[in-house]
Amino acid sequence: MANTKPRKTSKAVDMAGVLTEGTFSKIDLDDTTKDNKNTIPDSALINVRSNVFGILTFKSRRNGEMIVWDNCGEVQQVTMSTLRNIKTECIDFFKEQWLLPLGFADETAEDFKPADIYKQLYITQYYKHYIDPSDYESLCSMTPAQIKEAVSLMSDGAKLNLIVALNAYIENGVLDSLRAIKAFEEALGCKLQELN
Repeated sequence: MANTKPRKTSKAVDMAGVLTEGTFSKIDLDDTTKDNKNTIPDSALINVRSNVFGILTFKSRRNGEMIVWDNCGEVQQVTMSTLRNIKTECIDFFKEQWLLPLGFADETAEDFKPADIYKQLYITQYYKHYIDPSDYESLCSMTPAQIKEAVSLMSDGAKLNLIVALNAYIENGVLDSLRAIKAFEEALGCKLQELN
């Protein structure tokens, strides 16, 4: 008699409401304030969005400050000082694109542009090939070659988010092309959920 284990099933991720259309307009990372040699003040409030499907938490080892994003797309207002601290203590928040600084939440917006945040934190290079999670669905309509190229430019953190999104798209019927699924599997190096 064969010894079989029941297949593990994971809870489907509901993509509705996770990210709404128009929540993000791509930041031109080259559009910085040219004449302003000043640094962004530590007290400047920055809108920072989570790009992680699930809960994302940062707890500072220095001062014990804790910031929690409950789901993908949630925006928290943090100070520039806190962003510098996040970068110093755990650069992966930016390398893996778990966080996305959107812009200023206070009067600092009058003197600086959103790209200045990236420049002054020295994180511009991590967002050059950024694909917003709200745009993942558009990847499904690409050719297999385009899919492989786009995925190869993504950070490891973005690839994990993409896997979660793709499994939800397969479950919901948004992604039903076997060629596209195979291209994603090859590019991501994993097996996605099977079509029903």
